[in-house]
Formats: sequence, structure tokens, C-alpha cells
Amino acid sequence: MVKPLIFFVHIPKTAGSTINRHLQNKMPNGRSHCEAIIKDDTKLRRAAETFDWLSGHVHFGAARSLISAATNRTIRYFTCMREPTAQVMSHYNWLIEIQRRGGSFYGNHPPHIKELSDRISNSDNSNPKIVIENILSRKNLFLNFQSRTILGHKFDWKSGAVHQVLSKYEMVAKEKTMLDLIETMTGERPTILERENESGYHFDRAVFDTAEMKTFLRENNALDETLYSLIPG
Repeated sequence: MVKPLIFFVHIPKTAGSTINRHLQNKMPNGRSHCEAIIKDDTKLRRAAETFDWLSGHVHFGAARSLISAATNRTIRYFTCMREPTAQVMSHYNWLIEIQRRGGSFYGNHPPHIKELSDRISNSDNSNPKIVIENILSRKNLFLNFQSRTILGHKFDWKSGAVHQVLSKYEMVAKEKTMLDLIETMTGERPTILERENESGYHFDRAVFDTAEMKTFLRENNALDETLYSLIPG
């Protein structure tokens, strides 16, 4: 019997790198960051036929259509979601981290990410107005990013089919169910969840507690808030 293929939809700054490490430790025959091959039919077909798992920054709609076309194996979909404000704040901080690390780490990022990293790094990030301007300059990277990734970029909220799409996943985890997610994917429950790819904060997180920022995110990140409330855990 052909073994199912695990696909992990990796949303930035939701402990996805930690999940990848556990997958690699327990199931070495896999590949993270498959976004690098997702549009290469030959490489994707080879990966989908030979690996036990794949993980990547790929939204669900693309993953489902491209990987299903690349293999006849059953595909088990998983992802994890983070409290929306925490995810936006962490992702914003990560853009600064990219510049701080410098060298080849910074250099290997695409121009638009390096440009945004420079802009945010050189900003007054204690000023909520400036932080909001920076977020809006690349709003697709920050706002409602988790829901668009989990449901697919072309998902129509007016269709009322949120639970229908979520049912295609074997599990969508939140912070409190991360160990359950790892156990479901690998068959083994870790005793602790050691975080991977963390970085210290390069600005005062209190800026995200201001009334101005809370109002902004409530109005502009509402779809992530809604989806988060619908996922158990």
C-alpha cells in the first residue's frame, strides 16, 4: 500500500520552523521550504512521489491543486495558526531580524523583502502611526495573511465555506495544540516544544498594545481574527 504524503502549510512566525525540525528528526525523508520547487513540475512530481512529507510557504489552494496533480498518493494536510496580533507583531519583528543578521542571510532574500527590512529597521517603531504605515506598505505580507494561506488566496468568505475548507485538513493547530499536531503527523509526542528560529524583539512590543494599533488591527486583520476564533484549541 502506498504511504500517504504529509503536507504542512507553513505560515511564517507560527512555530512552523519548529514543526519542520520535529518532522525532520522523526521522518528524515522529507523536505521543508518546498515553495522553491512548487512550480517546477518535474521536481515537484519527484518530491511528491518519493518524500514522506513536504512543507512550505504555500497557500492551501496552490498546494492542493499543484501537489494533487503531481501524485496519486493520498495527501494529509496540516497547518498551525497563531493568535493574530502576536503573529503580525512577530512577523514585523522578523523583517528587522533579517537586516540585523546581515551577510548571506540578508542577501539571499528577494529585493522587495530587503527593501521592506531596511525600511522597518530604520523606522521609529515606537510610533504606532509609523508602524501602521510600514504594515500598509506591504499589507499582503501582514494583514489577514494567515487566513489567506490556510483557506487559499482565492477563497471567498461570502461563500460561507470556511468549515468546508478546514475539513480538508487533518488538523489545524493553535498554540495549545502544537504537541497534538506533531504527534498526529509523526506518531510520537515530544515531551517539550523547543522553539526553532526565534529572535529577540528589536522594538518595544508595547506599541502593539496602544489603542491606535488595536483599532487598526481589529479593522484590518479581522479575517484572521474570525478564523482563529473558529479553530478549536
